[in-house]
Amino acid sequence: MPIKPSGLITTLFGVCGFFAQLLIARLNRVINQTVKLPDVRKRLISSGLEVLDSTTPEEYTAFRKADLAKWIKIIKDINLHLE
Repeated sequence: MPIKPSGLITTLFGVCGFFAQLLIARLNRVINQTVKLPDVRKRLISSGLEVLDSTTPEEYTAFRKADLAKWIKIIKDINLHLE
């Protein structure tokens, strides 16, 4: 979904997983259309979110992978462990 807050920490809203590609494409199209509605866009922005004009499922997947890699590096760099 084309929404992300600005800054270091990113919260993603999107559809992923083992869905059929046609379903993912349709959901992506509907979500992109929905966030372009003025009242929806205004509400998201007023909540502190940055709304992207549109994204593809492939762009979302690439962003998720890059974000995961960033956090793995941060966790390793600070030697963070669960207790």
